[in-house]
Amino acid sequence: MLWFALITVFAFIVGPWGLLSGSLYRKPFFLVLCGLALALTGGWFSYIFEHGSEIKLVAEIFPDLKLSAALVGFTVAATGGSLIASGIVLKAQHQARIEKSRADTDLQRAIKELERVKNDDEELKSDALKLNNDEFKIRLQRIRSSYVYAHERVVETMRKSKELEF
Repeated sequence: MLWFALITVFAFIVGPWGLLSGSLYRKPFFLVLCGLALALTGGWFSYIFEHGSEIKLVAEIFPDLKLSAALVGFTVAATGGSLIASGIVLKAQHQARIEKSRADTDLQRAIKELERVKNDDEELKSDALKLNNDEFKIRLQRIRSSYVYAHERVVETMRKSKELEF
């Protein structure tokens, strides 16, 4: 029975390695489900071996059932726990990548807004002699407020982008 336990442990450890392809390893929920299934199956096997060791006739035929129960229970539960932890870490990495991408996109938009404000400023400089004083002040005020807003967005998105670096 000890050999059966060793083969079972080997199958539970090597099985996920061989069955889970690259695309499945990128699915955190699937990893967590596989981990739960492994942990529950390992617990079930451990319970069967432990219960079998309490039966006198079975214990005489298979004297190593308690050792088998411990071996299967701990090893397969650890394998299942590792898959669960991997799924959680993978989910966190996916979320961080998404947030980083959003922050980078926001930063690019804010930089384009600053460039647009700079172009408006250059246009105002070239049109300054054609405009009357009130029109010039209105456009200048609009450009200043746009610049302040765009600059604040750039600073905020750069800060957020640095926080998300990993």
